[in-house]
Amino acid sequence: MADRRTAGYGQRMEPVAASLAGIPVTPAGDALADAAAVVDRIAADEAAARDERARLETEALLPLLPQPALDGLLDGEAIVDVRQATRVEHIPGDGRADATGRLHLTTRRLILTGPERLEVDLTTIDELSLVGERLLVGLGNGLGLCVDIAAPRVFRVRAAHAIAEAR
Repeated sequence: MADRRTAGYGQRMEPVAASLAGIPVTPAGDALADAAAVVDRIAADEAAARDERARLETEALLPLLPQPALDGLLDGEAIVDVRQATRVEHIPGDGRADATGRLHLTTRRLILTGPERLEVDLTTIDELSLVGERLLVGLGNGLGLCVDIAAPRVFRVRAAHAIAEAR
């Protein structure tokens, strides 16, 4: 039964109205709060990606300073972004477990360090796309990677710029 402070809102709006009225939120309200947090993260990521895209129109992709330690860098290769990848899934699934680790974007490669090292030459990437908070990396021939990282939109902008420069 609706609280008298939210009675006029109807069943679907009761959790939202209750939270606005300071009434303890139900599990449905918790789900709405979680969804709102996702929307806020995506909006912040979109704004940061827009700013980064505008910056890259006039400036170069800058290497991180100081450069993180990473074995196997090629001559002239610099790290331009590093993110914690909570999950990297191979597409299509080939029976391997999902990988985790640090995802390094360099001027020439994507490099995942962790229990399973993975390297992808930037020139072999056909497409970068987003699904919610996941970055999809299309490698051609129906192969790809699905990567869970923080702020995937900003990472995608930097990766697209690095890919263009590597070609």
